Amino acid sequence: MKCLCVPGLACASDIFEHAARHLPEVELAFVDWPLPERLDSLDAAARWVGAQVDAVGAQAVLGHSLGGLAALHLAVMEPRRRGLKRVIADTFLAEPHPMFRNLVWDAPPVAKRVDAMLARLRPKFPRLRAAAMAFEETADWVDAALRSGASFVYGGRGGGVSDRSLAIRAGIPPDATNPVAVVPGTGHFPMLEAPAAFYAHVRVGLGLSAAPATLRGAAAS
Repeated sequence: MKCLCVPGLACASDIFEHAARHLPEVELAFVDWPLPERLDSLDAAARWVGAQVDAVGAQAVLGHSLGGLAALHLAVMEPRRRGLKRVIADTFLAEPHPMFRNLVWDAPPVAKRVDAMLARLRPKFPRLRAAAMAFEETADWVDAALRSGASFVYGGRGGGVSDRSLAIRAGIPPDATNPVAVVPGTGHFPMLEAPAAFYAHVRVGLGLSAAPATLRGAAAS
């Protein structure tokens, strides 16, 4: 299987630096949002993701934040692509509930790294960031996006609510059947804060066993 890894806006693809260890049997391709900025709408972002999928011949997409939103929008725009496996990481299908404001929950080195990354990259994407913030997910859009069969992984923040309640606060309707997994004690970057737990969920979303043979019985970090 080939999987395209798409980071969030103003995020670099090295947020997926642990992917190769935890997905050893998957052929991974990593992309960064194009610079200088040339995408100024979610439609354009989705078409760009589709072009990257075609370029590498991917059968799956691991999309984080805006990368996940663009992967879902691609399914809405081009229903023929619904067969593409999608694992969507900390992407919101409604205006985020206040509980999701923490970018990093309790990992100071990760927080320092994320702050530096965002400070460096956010100023480079003013148009796409504005378009993403202005996009409003209608009920019909959410329904079409969920029909892609995507699975979702969220940072659990401080807990206190059930996984299903967290999913509802992220904009996934209570009657949705899409798999939703939560990584406790993490924020917007569970792939950096708790990579072993995060990629175990990604593996399930890709239709793989929960842990690769190379890590079974070993401590995974």
